[in-house]
Parts: sequence; structure tokens; C-alpha cells
Amino acid sequence: MRHRALLPSWEPLQPATDEALEQLGRIFPAGPFLDRRLGRALAFQALYEMDQGHHAPAQVLERLAQTFKEAVASPYPADLLDDATRYAQELVSGVLANRAPIDGVIQQRAPLWPLAQMSAVDRNVLRIGLYESLYGN
Repeated sequence: MRHRALLPSWEPLQPATDEALEQLGRIFPAGPFLDRRLGRALAFQALYEMDQGHHAPAQVLERLAQTFKEAVASPYPADLLDDATRYAQELVSGVLANRAPIDGVIQQRAPLWPLAQMSAVDRNVLRIGLYESLYGN
């Protein structure tokens, strides 16, 4: 049992996770297309982390989905989270597959704001929105 003392304790993270999920529940209340709204939030998080931390989007989505499933106070049922995760995966893969033409549209419409100088939040919100507008159903 001496080795257990060397492992990090994840217990302090649980209250922060529960608090974040409670906030999500207030931001995204039950209603039509909740799976899509949550999916967009998850996709945004994955794309943002890819931009800023160079994390693999698939790993970010997997981590977020697992965190939601394990949370004590999740405001969402498991099947809704599964649907949201699937939609987020669709968005992320679609944005990445069509990134060059999407970024081209952004540059065409905002020539004074090079993508590298645009905030990561703005850049990724635009990418998701343009993907859904141009390639979504």
C-alpha cells in the first residue's frame, strides 16, 4: 500500500467537475436539439484545445465524455451525452476535413484579421458555424 501514497489524488477534482456540470446545466437547459447544443460546446472545446494546447481533438472529446459519464451530479442522461458526443465528433472531423476551405472563407470575409491573429475562441466558433452552414445537413 506504500505505492498508493505516490499516486495523485483525483478527489479534489470532483467538486470542480460537479460545479462545471452544474453550470452547463444552467447554460444548456433541457429543450429541443439539446444534443446538438451540447455537441457544439464539446466540439468547440476540442478544437480550442487543439489550437491552444496542441491536444488531439479525439482525445479531448473522449476525456470530456468520460468526465460527464463519471460525474456524480450530471444534469444530463447518459443517452443524451452519447448523442452529443457523436455530434461533436462529426463536427470536429468535418471542420478538420474542410479546414482549408473554411479558413479561406473566413479570410475572404475578414481580410484585415489574419487567422493567426484572430482569437482562438472567435476562430473556432466561426469554423464550427461555417462547417454547419456549408457542409451540414
